[in-house]
Amino acid sequence: RILVMDELNGNKLVTELKNDMNRQMERMNHSLEKFGGDEEEMQKSFTKEFALGENGPTSEQYETLIKLLDAKRRAVNAYAALYNYSVGLIPGTKRKEYQGMSSLPINHAKLIDDLLHIHGHQVLVDGVFNGDPHPGNILLLGVEEGKPQLGLIDYGQVKTISKEERLV
Repeated sequence: RILVMDELNGNKLVTELKNDMNRQMERMNHSLEKFGGDEEEMQKSFTKEFALGENGPTSEQYETLIKLLDAKRRAVNAYAALYNYSVGLIPGTKRKEYQGMSSLPINHAKLIDDLLHIHGHQVLVDGVFNGDPHPGNILLLGVEEGKPQLGLIDYGQVKTISKEERLV
């Protein structure tokens, strides 16, 4: 059995992270166009605007933010359910929309931590690794379900490292 890219339901990591940034900017009533200019200028403006510091938030800080936003999402959905099953039943009344898990931000820092852990494990523990790692070979799966996970593809150039070479 061969696992091919068509069987992985996801997009390139870079594309999904940009999509996530756009979703979160919309949630805060901002847009990436506001920052304009080249990529470096946009990053400086974004970092200053949201007080991210030089290195950005850690995985744990991201997780705390996501939990807070999820609690808010659940409260909004509870209100929407109460409204929809009371006032919303009156003919002509517009029903409230529910927010899905995909409205929550993706923990970018955790994805990078996971990626470093995976590649470190491949090289240092397994002694077998992808000889052609690049951003196009990393997919992000499960975004729509609110459970993002990495999908690594294109292991056509697998390389090996002997135990002696790994211990040097």
